[in-house]
Amino acid sequence: MKEIVYIHKDRFERRPPVISAVMILADLGYNVTLIDEGVSDNWKEILLQKGVACHEIIPSGKRDIVSKFMIYYLFKKKCSEILIGMGNPVIWVEGHPALFSLGSLINKYRHILQIQELHDTSKLFMKATRKVINSASLVFMPEYNRSVLYQVWFGMKKRAVVLPNKPYFIPSKDELSRLKIKYASLVEEIGEKKVFLYQGYLDEDRDISSVISAIKRMGDEYRVVLVGKDLAGMMEKYKRIDEKIVYIEYLPAPDYLLFTSMAFIGIMTYTPTHLNNVFCAPNKIFEYSAFGLPMIGNDIPGLKALEYEKAGEVADFGDEEGIFKSIKKLVDDYDTYSMHSRAFFERTDNKLTIKNALDKSNLFEEYK
Repeated sequence: MKEIVYIHKDRFERRPPVISAVMILADLGYNVTLIDEGVSDNWKEILLQKGVACHEIIPSGKRDIVSKFMIYYLFKKKCSEILIGMGNPVIWVEGHPALFSLGSLINKYRHILQIQELHDTSKLFMKATRKVINSASLVFMPEYNRSVLYQVWFGMKKRAVVLPNKPYFIPSKDELSRLKIKYASLVEEIGEKKVFLYQGYLDEDRDISSVISAIKRMGDEYRVVLVGKDLAGMMEKYKRIDEKIVYIEYLPAPDYLLFTSMAFIGIMTYTPTHLNNVFCAPNKIFEYSAFGLPMIGNDIPGLKALEYEKAGEVADFGDEEGIFKSIKKLVDDYDTYSMHSRAFFERTDNKLTIKNALDKSNLFEEYK
C-alpha cells in the first residue's frame, strides 16, 4: 500500500487547500494518515468514510512567545512518536508552521512539501525552508509566480508544481436548497437584488471603500454583501458609504458558499504591502468561478489572471471612476465574462496535477 502521512499544524477544517489535498490523495488510492491540531466531528466522519486515519495533537497553554515555542516543540515530539511507529512512510508537510515545527525531522523521511504562502517577511520560516526544500521529492505551491520566486531564492533545481487553491467541495443544488432554508432570514434580507459579494477578512489592508462607492452609483438594483470577520471596525466606515450593505460576520465552510451561489459579481483585493499579497493565490477565485461569477480585483500580478482568462477585470482600487468603468464592462457583457469564469474553474484539475506529479516521482518505485 502506498502510504502518505499528511502533516498540517492547524485545524483541518480551517484550510481548504489541506482538505483538497487529503481528499484527492484518498481518491487516488493512497493510504493517508492525517496529523494535525484537530478535526471537527463532521469532517471526522467524512475522513473515516474515505479511509483516512487521524492523529490530533491539540495545542494547549498560553499564547505568549515561550508557550508558542513549546507548542511547536511538542508538536514535533508527538509527530516523531507517531512516525516511528509507522516505519518509513512518505510524509507530506503542509505550510510553514508545520515545516518550522518539524525542522530537521523532515529530512529523515522521503518528503513532499506543500507551501501555501511566501512568508518573505519571516526570517525564521525562510531559514527553516532552506534546510528542507532541496531534499524534497516534490514541492507544491498554489501560484506560478510564487513557484518562480522560490526557485530563485532557494536555488531549486526543479521548480515547484503549481497546485491552485481550488476547493474540493462545491455544494450541490440540493445542498444549496437546504442551506437556503437554514439561512432563510439572510436570504430574505438580500431578496432579488444583484449581489456584489466580498468574502474574506475585513481590515484596513483590504479596504474596499472605493468599490462600495462605485457600486452604489449603479443604483438600487444592486446590493453589496460582505461575508467575513471584521478585524478593524471596517463595517462602520462602509455603512457610512452605503447603509444598505448586508453584513454576514461568519459562516462555516461550506455554508458560506450559499451566498456565493446567489451572487452576481465577486470582489477581491490584496494591498501590495509585501510579495505574498502581490502574488496572491486566493481560494475566492475558484469559489467565485465555480458559480460562473465575473470578478473584479485590484491591479496586482496575482489577480491579472482575471483579465488573461477573460473572467473579470482589474482596476486601481484607489480610483473610484476606474472601478466604476470596470464594473460597467462586467455588467454590460455579463454572459461572456460568466462563461469564461466557469470555464476557468472547469479547466483546473488538481486531481490530475497531483496524480501526474506523484506518478513521475520515484517516491513509490516499489509499487510501479
